[in-house]
Amino acid sequence: MRDDTAALPVRRVVGALADAARRWEHPDYPPRVRAQAALERRTGFSAPVVEIALERLFARLTREEIERTIAGDLGSLDVLDGVAPGPYGAPAHAAPAGTVLVISSNTTIGVALWPAALALCCKNRVVLKEPEDALAAAFSATLSEEEPALRSALSAASWQGGERALEDPLFAAADVAVVFGGDAALRAIRARLPVAARFVGYGSAASAGIVLREALCDEAAAMRAADGAALDLSLYESSGCLSLHALYAERGGSVTPERFAALLAQALERRTVEFPVGSRDLAQRVAIRGARERAAFRAAGGEGSVHAAADLAWTIVVDPPRGEPPAFLPRTLAVAPVDDVRDAAERIAELGVPVETLGVAPPPSAQGPAGARLLALAARVGASRLCALGEMQHPHLASHHGARPRCTEFVRWIDVEP
Repeated sequence: MRDDTAALPVRRVVGALADAARRWEHPDYPPRVRAQAALERRTGFSAPVVEIALERLFARLTREEIERTIAGDLGSLDVLDGVAPGPYGAPAHAAPAGTVLVISSNTTIGVALWPAALALCCKNRVVLKEPEDALAAAFSATLSEEEPALRSALSAASWQGGERALEDPLFAAADVAVVFGGDAALRAIRARLPVAARFVGYGSAASAGIVLREALCDEAAAMRAADGAALDLSLYESSGCLSLHALYAERGGSVTPERFAALLAQALERRTVEFPVGSRDLAQRVAIRGARERAAFRAAGGEGSVHAAADLAWTIVVDPPRGEPPAFLPRTLAVAPVDDVRDAAERIAELGVPVETLGVAPPPSAQGPAGARLLALAARVGASRLCALGEMQHPHLASHHGARPRCTEFVRWIDVEP
């Protein structure tokens, strides 16, 4: 930030962000209406899907949640305004890291807005490269109305990646770079940054679910788990790292994994009414048909089965070949029966895909043997988050996305030792 804005108390910055987010929570707020239309054009998602994405994005930007996130990482908000006890109890000041460059991916909605907001709270100047829908730029305008002193603190724009004349000065000035995208893009950007710049990269990742036999004790419980899984699969057309890409169901319950897959098919029918399918290109439609045909061929030979909507809306492949990677196709999911959590861990590890979130039914608990088994599973597959099925795409602001703290990279610590 410039000197005049760096002097703003952190709680004033937090309040401006929260107040701007409250305005964006209203579906009829004109900038949100325009942004929603642009997002529908860019992503191809249906209107209800874009609506819930925007609701969840801004609902988390409250004073309480922002302050909890900052205090969790830095010890308190006061270290941003002056000297105060830091995370280890000793006096310290969290000075701004400098200029934070945030580069968004094109696959999700508003993914870069949370780190940009937290970097602002840490009193940095933020430059955000966003998709052509200009969501961040529109939110920045609202933020400037709430707090004019922040007008120069956040710059958001869209441009074609690789424009050296534009990017070289930005990269050279970056003290921190937060980058979302494919692994090749992350490697290329990292190579262009100054040696001293901090790099926070969020590359390719997937998420998985597991239905424990406790959730398959009867059809009512199994249907609750199926409905949660259907929501995690339906939102955002399986395009994000928090989408449900693979699902494992334990044997040994009253409801078999095969029956659970049938209940999931019913739940997907209902969720498709609530969240209609968006536009899909020819390549996606061809790939979905190919996945179905391969599954049907295996089923004809007595291996597995397939449930599918007649209009390609969703596809469930039951008992896929072991080690087969997720399809990464819209609303297309493999459900694999497993003997136990250890079996699930081995199968997930065999996929060779970085795992972000594990969705669990029944909801995970840190207590007891079941909690210990799930923590061991998360550690085995490298997941950074355990949550209930149905909540996979709704993390709280302080969640350790990519197994990283949210704010630590945005400050430069000054320890004060008497």
